[in-house]
Amino acid sequence: MFEGISRDPRVEAAYRALKGVVAGASPGSLERRDLDFKEEAGRRAPGGGLKSGERTNNGAARALAEAACCMANSIGGVLVIGVDDKGTGPDALLGTELDAEWLRERVWELSEPHLAVEVVEVRDRGPRLLFVLVPQAHRLHRCSKKFTHRVGTQCVEMSAEDQRRAEESRLGYDWSAEPSDCVVSDVSEGAVERLREYLHTSGEESRAQLAARATPDLLRALGVLDSDGRLTNAGKLLLVPGKQVIVDYQRRTAPGASSTDRLESTAPLITAYAEIKARIDAVNEERQLQLPSGVRPRIRLVPDRAVREALVNALIHRDYRLADPVLIEFIGTQLVISSPGGFPPGITSENVISERSHPRNASLTAVFRSLRLAEREGVGVDRIFRDMVAGGHALPTIAEHGGRVRCVLTGGEPSASVLALIASLPESAQDDVDLALILHALMDRPTVEASELTFALQKLQPEVEEALVRGKGLGLLVETASSTRARPRYRLADSARDQLKDRLPYLTTSSSEAEEFVVRHLVTQASIKPRDVANMLRVTEVQGSRILRELREADVVAIGSEQVRGRGVFHIAGPQFEEACRRHGLER
Repeated sequence: MFEGISRDPRVEAAYRALKGVVAGASPGSLERRDLDFKEEAGRRAPGGGLKSGERTNNGAARALAEAACCMANSIGGVLVIGVDDKGTGPDALLGTELDAEWLRERVWELSEPHLAVEVVEVRDRGPRLLFVLVPQAHRLHRCSKKFTHRVGTQCVEMSAEDQRRAEESRLGYDWSAEPSDCVVSDVSEGAVERLREYLHTSGEESRAQLAARATPDLLRALGVLDSDGRLTNAGKLLLVPGKQVIVDYQRRTAPGASSTDRLESTAPLITAYAEIKARIDAVNEERQLQLPSGVRPRIRLVPDRAVREALVNALIHRDYRLADPVLIEFIGTQLVISSPGGFPPGITSENVISERSHPRNASLTAVFRSLRLAEREGVGVDRIFRDMVAGGHALPTIAEHGGRVRCVLTGGEPSASVLALIASLPESAQDDVDLALILHALMDRPTVEASELTFALQKLQPEVEEALVRGKGLGLLVETASSTRARPRYRLADSARDQLKDRLPYLTTSSSEAEEFVVRHLVTQASIKPRDVANMLRVTEVQGSRILRELREADVVAIGSEQVRGRGVFHIAGPQFEEACRRHGLER
């Protein structure tokens, strides 16, 4: 059903999602920023039934024009018309009789400026559906006099600042590349020496040769001095002392405690970066670990590369037309960095790992990359997540609040067992952020399948499936006893479990504590057997039977098989299952 009619990857993703719906998934759970399921507006009768469909429906056309403009103002995508996004399985496919050409023309007429979409009919042994292919807009479009864009899977009205940022991004505007009112004689020699120092310490011959150039030649090579001899805004920021505080740093030993170190820097940006990084390093203690391989790495309480990337990202991606400084607090072993300006267009906390965007200050960003202080485009945030997981720490949180981007890195004593496990992988896999995130998930729960990890990895289910297969091929993962060909389920391999036994709560859990892991299994699986419990918790099948019996006595599970004894016995959710889900913060 629903065989592809286009090689457009967005259309192929929509087909895969429809197949997921036919297989029993909820359409709403499969929606993404570039995929939205829509029921034809106006077809519901007062009693909840469906009216017969018509070739024209102006109410539906207006609703779809609004959704198309919203999607175009984001990254484009596909609207699938004729699907109840709150339904489940094949019953969610309601169909539509709207004329495809008429709908395309109405979207054009109702949008301002006019938005050209492609409308494709899909009818393959099921209800007739429409795919509306929406391009990413070169200009912002509105319908019903409102500009909206998609934030996650929701349409949200754009503020004036949202509109400005989106328009600038589409035009490729770069404030940091604009000429400033400063010339070479205004630069701080100390700041220039910092540039040369970072170029030398990169260890690259080409960087060292660049550092040896005369100051004007060096600045031209870095792209911060124009042909008229004026510094760009990036050059002025980097090299000229200012009057405005650009970075505000505080050190506290505990939340609410008085600061033990404070710096409000008006220095050139490259100098401010060096000063702040040095102050963080001075209190971000190192630990020397002994790995089974004999290697003895020195690891900071908050991983050094994660600190550097978070700090650099805040400095290069912030909006410098806003007067507020970048705020940095180092509290105990938690680093909190807040930068003004919000996410760049197209970026949210739900896609910050996987989505690539045009940097807000491209010229300034290029300088930091030339100095080897920032990773190449698109991998900086990946490395932050990977390094935090490799240290055995909590995942970073990166979110937008009140027009500022807030990044929180919570460190602590590094885990030798996690570091050793990752170090045992082939070198090509050690920086694989997908594998790191899968490993992190399996340190809290015994088993996973691809559909449960799409949010954590910020990728489509087929991409997650590929990552799980990679993990299996490396010997990091194995399929569970309850795995099926259609829905493979994975756990850590025994060798990995042995290495991480001090980090896996489910391997040392008591019978009373096993409830969470059994309930988590039944949230996504129809039934559970003693061998599943044994596989998850590394107990014997006899112990697995005892755990299920205790949960059955508490009405959390119930026998679902006809037989009540023997290997064929399986359990399903019991009368108190929903209450158990609430106890453990799980949704069925």
